[in-house]
Amino acid sequence: MYDRFSSLQREFQYTDCVASTNAALRDVILKTGRPWFGVLCADRQTGGIGRQGRSFFSPAGGIYFSAVYPFTGKEAHLPFFSLLAGLQVCKTLERFSSVPLQIKWPNDLWLNGKKVCGILAQTVFVENAPVAILGVGINAALPAEEIPAELKNIMTSFFAEGVCLPEKKEIVKNIVAALDAEVYQRQALCGDLSGYIDEIGRRNALLNKRVTRVLPRGTVGGVALGLSEDGGLLIRTDAGETEEITCGEVLPESAVTTGGEQNPPSFR
Repeated sequence: MYDRFSSLQREFQYTDCVASTNAALRDVILKTGRPWFGVLCADRQTGGIGRQGRSFFSPAGGIYFSAVYPFTGKEAHLPFFSLLAGLQVCKTLERFSSVPLQIKWPNDLWLNGKKVCGILAQTVFVENAPVAILGVGINAALPAEEIPAELKNIMTSFFAEGVCLPEKKEIVKNIVAALDAEVYQRQALCGDLSGYIDEIGRRNALLNKRVTRVLPRGTVGGVALGLSEDGGLLIRTDAGETEEITCGEVLPESAVTTGGEQNPPSFR
């Protein structure tokens, strides 16, 4: 299925500053009408894109990059791509940092109970085939004193936790290589997801915690039970029903009651 992608070589580009790595790659794809099989990495962003249209806190001291993933459209589990990406980023960072990380569904990474990395996948279509633009933001070297006061309770950096990551190019290339192998060689989105679900489940930051699902009409409270076989988050609502959540915002209840994550500047 992926013969034409597997034979291509990734092209890496690095820049000091860009408005948004995701937006820059999206513009290239829409302008040229073809997916550039590349990766764009920046030292900082001035207009980073977060979930649900939020701004993305992208100061110097982070690792910000986006990679293009062309698909055929025939993948049985294409919606699982974000979770698969989150798992590969998590495993790569664990290998380089030697510290355990947790995955906050669907694709944020936590270190010591605070957000240290975020992931955003956006999709465009080229000749009716989906092309994912995967953005990754890692809070690598930001000192604790430079974290904005309104974010100190919900985010951290590897440096603030006493962990020094290796040079950013090494991090980026290893993350991309790991995800490329899963997507194009092992064809993870075309087969059985159970092994990936188990790995994510062992890192589930929300497991057995009270959470709140944020909806346009209000909020729904419950307890996070785990993941479904497709990667959805299962919660037992306060009404006693089990509900599978496949999209939207799910927050630890403490974040909602304190206002910590209600409307923060998000970082990818």
